[in-house]
Amino acid sequence: FALLYIDIDHFKVINDSMGHDAGDQLLTSMTQRLQKNLRQTDTIARLGGDEFTLILDNLSDAESAISITQNLLELLALPMAINGRDVHTSGSIGIAMYPDDGDSFGSLLKNADTAMYRAKEMGRNTFQFYTAEMSALAMRRLELEQCLRQAIDREELVLFYQPKFNLTTGQCSGMEALVRWQHPEKGLIPPDEFIPLAEETGLIVALGDWVIRQACKQMSEWKRNGYSIHNISINVSARQFHEQDLCGLFEKMLEEYQLVASEIEIELTESILVEDRQKNCEVLDRLHAMGLKIALDDFGTGYASMSNLKDFPIDTVKIDRSFVSGLPEDRESIAIVKAISSLSNALELSLIAEGVETEHQIAFLKSNACFQGQGYFWSKAVSAEEFEKTILMV
Repeated sequence: FALLYIDIDHFKVINDSMGHDAGDQLLTSMTQRLQKNLRQTDTIARLGGDEFTLILDNLSDAESAISITQNLLELLALPMAINGRDVHTSGSIGIAMYPDDGDSFGSLLKNADTAMYRAKEMGRNTFQFYTAEMSALAMRRLELEQCLRQAIDREELVLFYQPKFNLTTGQCSGMEALVRWQHPEKGLIPPDEFIPLAEETGLIVALGDWVIRQACKQMSEWKRNGYSIHNISINVSARQFHEQDLCGLFEKMLEEYQLVASEIEIELTESILVEDRQKNCEVLDRLHAMGLKIALDDFGTGYASMSNLKDFPIDTVKIDRSFVSGLPEDRESIAIVKAISSLSNALELSLIAEGVETEHQIAFLKSNACFQGQGYFWSKAVSAEEFEKTILMV
């Protein structure tokens, strides 16, 4: 038999944006839907929150589990009517097979849970079978989580800065603050390893708070020392955006460090704006009214929608590096960059290209009315000390 560990993707967003009653209604409806579509020999249980387990009995082989699991994913992805509106969900499923993946309920549950987290790392709305390699990854993940909880207090986090450049003048036009983790034993841990972990565990809120404070503090220090600073971009995660009082936090930082709001740009990905558009718009309107700039990061990927440029107070569009890397040869990249540039200029939005590495890319971007860029052509993200020595001008 197989033990499946099922987790509803982004359930917390539904709870936070629509209320816990709506979340309870969704779980009840989801349970009824699953019960109606399972075999009589299968057993489903809710562990708590948005997590379910499912025992698929009398399987001839793993292929049988795949067929049933794929059907479950399709059921989870069907829209559900909650409070008069269609809510779209999906699920991440981990599978542990008996007896290969464990000979007790405890070991099977742990391994199915590990496989479920792997499914989330793979992009959600999918399933993964447990493997021994996953167990090793899970142990590393647990270890990293414990270390990350202490990293802020131990001052192991550090901000690096990647400059932005005016493509016409060649002058630095701003910078993006990027967090790094300097572990005392493991060395520099890349952000793509600990940022997703921080998101999943909720540590991203405290980490994001530290990033905002540190970036504002550094900018204030540079200005006091006479350096010319145009703006600094700070990334804000989905969980941070939905759970933290960003307006209150930035108001406090602006006052404490005597900064001008227009010098700070908040970078958001479009996925943040998908749920509860009205509430998101209210938050962004308040931030914009304070004078802060709003940038859409990685535009053209994932949830890209022209309506976002119309409905939300966006100042800057960032062209994703995946499109810039194909310039100026790749036909699809050319078409997409031209379309983004044309749209942004028509809406009078600032435009910046990420991942610029060659003079040919710069020439193409300038010829298509994109006059800002950042990338390895000029500099990778560097420490504050290095940035001060090589980039800043008094």
